[in-house]
Amino acid sequence: MKKPFFPKNLRQGMALVVVLALSAAIFILGSAFLTSIRNQGTVNPNMLSIVQADLFGQGMTQIAMLKLKEVPGPLYYASIAKAKGVSATYYTTYISDTMLNQNITSPVSLKATTDYQLLSSQMYNEMNFSIIVLVETTLPNGTKLNRRVEHIIEGKRTKI
Repeated sequence: MKKPFFPKNLRQGMALVVVLALSAAIFILGSAFLTSIRNQGTVNPNMLSIVQADLFGQGMTQIAMLKLKEVPGPLYYASIAKAKGVSATYYTTYISDTMLNQNITSPVSLKATTDYQLLSSQMYNEMNFSIIVLVETTLPNGTKLNRRVEHIIEGKRTKI
């Protein structure tokens, strides 16, 4: 009769070594997974508020662009008067629109203010504006977060 390659008592000990090695590997993978989950948990609520504020600001720029497209003259001349120091009354009236300055309290707290800035333009041929929306929101932990969304519009007159 042939003798086995490993003695019988040594083969019984190998099962214990294999089980301990696999248990250690599973423990290491499990602890790494739990650590990554724990680190991501604190970021998610803040990221949701930041994305909501950015999307709200982009929506406000769309409203401001629509108003500029539909009624460009008053803003153009009011911005020139403000830049020359003549009067800021017309400019203040144009931007005091309730659609351009929103305050939402439910389901999240968001407050947005919209401002226009006249960029260098060639009188009556170009009209370039920067729309700036400042959004203030409150994070779930109670801290205030301010986001700035800016969009530049370039307009040129062409002959038909």
